Amino acid sequence: MRIKNKVSIRVLAFLMVFTMLCGSVGINSEGITVNVVFADSSSSAGEESDSIYNIDADVDNIIKGIRNISHAHAPSYYTNDWVLGMAAAGLSLTSDEKEKYLANVQDIAVDSGTSVSVKAKTAIALTALNIDARQIANKNGGQAIDLINDVAFFDGFIDPVYTAPLILSLYDLHNYEIPNNALVIREKLIEIILEAQEPAGSWYGAYGSDSTGMVLPALAAYYNKTEETNGISPASCSAITAAVNNALDYLSNSQEIDGGFPGFGGMQNSNTMSTVIVGLNALGLNPHKDVRFIKNEKSAMQSLLSYRTSDDRLGYANNIAPDDFACQQGLGALATYQNLNNSRSSNLYGFTKEIAPYTNWPNADLLTSIRITPPTQTVYSYDAAKTNDTVNTEGMSVTAVYNGDPENVSDVPLENCTISTIDRSKPGTHTVTVSYNGCTAFFMITVLKSDGAAPSEDTVSITVKNNNKTIASNNSLVIEEDKTSVLDVLKMLLDAEGISYVIKQNGYISEIDGLGEFDLGSNSGWLYSVNGIPPSTISAKDYKLKDGDVVLWYYTSDFTEDKSTYDWRAGEIGLETGTSQQMVVIEAASKVDDKGKAIAYVSVKDVASALEDALQSAGGGSRVRTQIIVQGADAANSIELIIPNSSIKELSTKADGVTINMPIADISLVNDTLNALAAESGKNVRIIVAKLETESVNIQNLSEEVKAEIGVRPVYDFSIMSDSNNISEFDGKIIITLPYTASQQEKGEGLIIYFLKDNGIVEVVKNC
Repeated sequence: MRIKNKVSIRVLAFLMVFTMLCGSVGINSEGITVNVVFADSSSSAGEESDSIYNIDADVDNIIKGIRNISHAHAPSYYTNDWVLGMAAAGLSLTSDEKEKYLANVQDIAVDSGTSVSVKAKTAIALTALNIDARQIANKNGGQAIDLINDVAFFDGFIDPVYTAPLILSLYDLHNYEIPNNALVIREKLIEIILEAQEPAGSWYGAYGSDSTGMVLPALAAYYNKTEETNGISPASCSAITAAVNNALDYLSNSQEIDGGFPGFGGMQNSNTMSTVIVGLNALGLNPHKDVRFIKNEKSAMQSLLSYRTSDDRLGYANNIAPDDFACQQGLGALATYQNLNNSRSSNLYGFTKEIAPYTNWPNADLLTSIRITPPTQTVYSYDAAKTNDTVNTEGMSVTAVYNGDPENVSDVPLENCTISTIDRSKPGTHTVTVSYNGCTAFFMITVLKSDGAAPSEDTVSITVKNNNKTIASNNSLVIEEDKTSVLDVLKMLLDAEGISYVIKQNGYISEIDGLGEFDLGSNSGWLYSVNGIPPSTISAKDYKLKDGDVVLWYYTSDFTEDKSTYDWRAGEIGLETGTSQQMVVIEAASKVDDKGKAIAYVSVKDVASALEDALQSAGGGSRVRTQIIVQGADAANSIELIIPNSSIKELSTKADGVTINMPIADISLVNDTLNALAAESGKNVRIIVAKLETESVNIQNLSEEVKAEIGVRPVYDFSIMSDSNNISEFDGKIIITLPYTASQQEKGEGLIIYFLKDNGIVEVVKNC
């Protein structure tokens, strides 16, 4: 079982997934009934203090005022701080804004005087825009600029406040692999930061509270952690927690009677406020409600809001006129405060993003790949003494491809390339690697046997298809067995045919011939197979090919309907992986009554027969993947699936988890859950899913506050029963996937899920 190209799983506006861990979501003795509510995260999810007024509307209005695109700005306005604030607020850049910012990035990247602090912050901001910070188009020509490499191998002084925290935050994004021989490592950064803390708890306390606030976001990932985190030991995490607590005491003691914090020279300003608030938000501490940061009934947030100008922006020393720098930093503070209250990432420098090379830089082309025309000589005689022989490059050419566009090319002089050598003491096929300005490509050569006979060649067949259309194919592509990967042969084929492609992080193919992931739907993208075997969890770049393998790359409009994605999707949701290749599909017909209630039944015979056939096909000794599809319930508002307990027991021993597909929701049961259900004494297990109407008794019994929070958004009710008895608790995991379409007023990336307990209390479902 081998996975091919992994389509990224994303939480989208219309597909929300949450994991219900028994014993951790308020399951009580009355049953395993779960109510889930979708809501726009622009609503406040926290309880208001009796003595502190609600500032949500003020915060939202200032964010809108800062973002107002009618304000004219010089190109220098578009800084890293501005980008990070925009990203935290879930706001998109216009094409003009993005071009101006990236032009500034290119200036920063080529400037020999750019500090490592600025490089690290720039890398974080680029990542927030989904741009790979290792591939910045060089405006002066030549190799793309790699900010991660510049940071990792920096050998100068690392400032404990202005440098170390930014590099640590960059590393903790986990988007970039840090070289094993890097000069700058996490342990060193943490040591530098902790050693610089002053006895009072501050960092550079003489310069005001700013410096202390700047350090906190980098330490947030390790705060209150008792287990190893990012390779940092529990003992170091404990030391970080103590340092942070000391810093919080310092900030609380430094806060003045009006809620503000002193900056440089003891004077208050909005930038100091923003820096401190960003730090508190990163730690998950509410700067408006935490009593440590309320003085004379004035919170830290209220102090920042006091700089609000008449046009809903922020001033620096007062609220008379807006200040660009104050607005840039204030945007980050306000946005992360909103996120804190809405269960999104409240760390300005900590987020989860996918990255890819950006191919539309304003002042230069980005070298994205090279193509090779192999030399005339590709066959060499055997020579035991020549283990490191030079390749004869006569007839060879190298072409640089820019911006992923096969038409945007230029010839590369061979003297500017690095070409690997060959070992003529070993007969067979060998890979020759050609490198130019950070890009590599390769071709194959053959070394004859000592008697001059030609060794057998290792070849594979590869086809790239979009539905029934073949984009490219080669039935005898020469490879080096156990060295050439699935990704390698794809690149060889597409380069030879002059077909464009885009490779994202970790070798993920996001686009071929102009057809990209999500182009035909939220679950669409490129997958691959080898020898027709459904993929497991091996990526395309790591799957090494053998002679005779048949590779197929194909585009799917919905990866959730493709059985080849089961193993890596199972890894995402907690099912077992790598144990099966067969998929069992059991259809359960339903009947719908005049009230919209559907009942479907799975028979003992259907389950036994399907499992037996699949196990025989699999050759025995392995579990099988099982999918139960409820048919005929598209118009139902409530669906009950009845599974005989004897079938549950058989599934628990022979199935690698069960996925139940209903029109209302999909439910996945892991093996531990099946085992727990099999232990029930009833004759049947009943799984009930209902989409509740607003007049439902279950909803009307809720408080007015909760009903107002729900509004017109859908509410779902889930129950699992043994005969007529609710199942109260068991070990295991249940994964529920729900459809939801966001309105035009709702931010897709900001949607959250609420869990309604039986007592009517609303809780936010985290880590969806």
